Amino acid sequence: MTSEMAIYNQNGLVLAADSALTFSIAGRPVNTLNSATKLFAIDKSHYVGIMIYNNATFMGISWQVIINSFKDYIKDEPQDTLDDYVQTFIKYVETMNIYTEASQIKMIQEYAILLRDGLHIPTSDEPSEIQIVVKSIMRYKNRFDTEGLLNIDKDKFVSEFKPWIVKVFREKYGRHYQNLEKLFVDTVYDYVCSSEMIAKTFTGIIFAGYGVKDLFPSVEQLSFDGTYLNTIKYRKEWTRTADPFGEDHSEASIIPIGQRDTAYSILNGIGQDLDDLRLEEINQLETELKNDANLYLEDQDDIKSFEKAVSSLLIQNNKEFNQLVKQNYTEPFVDMMQTLSIQEMGEIAETLVSATAFKRKYSGDLRTSGGPIDILAISRSDGVRWLNN
Repeated sequence: MTSEMAIYNQNGLVLAADSALTFSIAGRPVNTLNSATKLFAIDKSHYVGIMIYNNATFMGISWQVIINSFKDYIKDEPQDTLDDYVQTFIKYVETMNIYTEASQIKMIQEYAILLRDGLHIPTSDEPSEIQIVVKSIMRYKNRFDTEGLLNIDKDKFVSEFKPWIVKVFREKYGRHYQNLEKLFVDTVYDYVCSSEMIAKTFTGIIFAGYGVKDLFPSVEQLSFDGTYLNTIKYRKEWTRTADPFGEDHSEASIIPIGQRDTAYSILNGIGQDLDDLRLEEINQLETELKNDANLYLEDQDDIKSFEKAVSSLLIQNNKEFNQLVKQNYTEPFVDMMQTLSIQEMGEIAETLVSATAFKRKYSGDLRTSGGPIDILAISRSDGVRWLNN
């Protein structure tokens, strides 16, 4: 758990991260220490910052160790673009062969538990119950596009990990459903290989800054899952850039990372949980009105016209709400961001991270955000510098 910010305009960018480290038991946070390092600079010859969140380790190895080792690997050889740094980092992690048999088993069992806990719970050994379990497994298996699978040898995967996957299956179904174990193992293999699925214990990694040939700053996010039979599973999530000629560009942006609820409220004028509830209520209202139409109207043309009018009205209502948020909250912030200095962006980043920690401290939640805040500034004119060290 963490609170982090990436803020940029065409003049440069700022990264900010808290130092709270959360300890969990059975997936439940139980304690925090304010001693974590989540934000790294390579060195002054590289205009790049690296920030991590969610999981501080990769296959049991600290990301701090991996990133510091990467610094030695890349030395004083700047890359042409930020994306080149990202690709070089991925290749470096692949060459490290970071995994043990125990760490692989732990990750694969996590996938198996995720699948198993979403399946139908049988009430008897009747054939009809077995078929329901089969259908629930197939529902998950059919979700994945085989073109998006990692290149992991299936025979070797099954040979090495089947006993551990079957163990997870039998914890819930016993030995009564042995004929379904092969299907379950096959589906876990699809889960592990699918680029659509990322383990809950993933690490988010943010690369931000400039390559030698980059005129404007960019930010990229990756999700690192784990290593399976020498194959690293990761996913590139998004890229943002201040380059007006680049894809996914905006001249200025504030990007909350990790615990985003407080920053979301400040930047949008409404909490994300309330905004989600608002959308749920709109969808529920639409469903109820359409159901009422079928109860009280007999002519099918009248029913269709009414349903169309309801949908149109609610879409327009949501559009006007979003426009109101944009005009009164989002756009003023973004417009202001375009002209701010690096120092001012650093102050905003620190304030937003501090606000998240403040909310956690006084809302009765476990303090999963807090401690000293690291702030790293990167610009073409001043290079890489820490604003609070």
